[in-house]
Amino acid sequence: MEITNTIRLYYFSGVEFGLVNVQRRRLKISRLMQLNDPFEMASINFATRDLRYGFRKLKEAYAERLGLICFSRSYKNPVQWAHYADKHKGVCLGFDVAPSRCSPVDYVKERLDLRSLCPSGEVPLKDVLMTLWRTKFSHWSYEDEIRLMLSLSEFPAEGSYHFHPMDDSLKLRQVIIGCESDFSRAQVHHALGESGSDVEVFKVRPAFKKFEMVRNRDKSLWK
Repeated sequence: MEITNTIRLYYFSGVEFGLVNVQRRRLKISRLMQLNDPFEMASINFATRDLRYGFRKLKEAYAERLGLICFSRSYKNPVQWAHYADKHKGVCLGFDVAPSRCSPVDYVKERLDLRSLCPSGEVPLKDVLMTLWRTKFSHWSYEDEIRLMLSLSEFPAEGSYHFHPMDDSLKLRQVIIGCESDFSRAQVHHALGESGSDVEVFKVRPAFKKFEMVRNRDKSLWK
């Protein structure tokens, strides 16, 4: 049964795994220690050694239990394509996801003060952790990121990796091909298989009047 009241989220992928993800109908769950920002879960002002030590141990502990998948609200940002889709050679996958599963990222200019998160002096650990999970430096704001926070125990390991299936809770709706991609229509449809009849497929191009990627409606330019 398909979920209702969903939002559309976008996942950028490079050439190597772009269509492999589609064919295998799954996305790799990222581990906290493998992310590309050393400030992940470290957005607090660590003014004391004890605070730094405590949160480092907390981060290490939760890294063994929790993972995440990072999405964007839009496929149009050319910087996203450059950074996460092999310089526009990869793909962007559009999914329908229930809002209740989503954690929008908050972008801040300064490190957070732990006292402002705990004005009563007591530390509501769960609330503090969720704040840390979804807070990033403002220079990352171009990503317009939304995260799915996941318990690794719910997704059996395959070797050292965990994967989330593309099921009704993470419904594949679009396969968007980068403007510099060599993927053909035939390759995309082969990866989708017979179950991909309800998935929209198109290629993007640079817009003529804005700094954004838009759908190329001239189908003759993509074979």
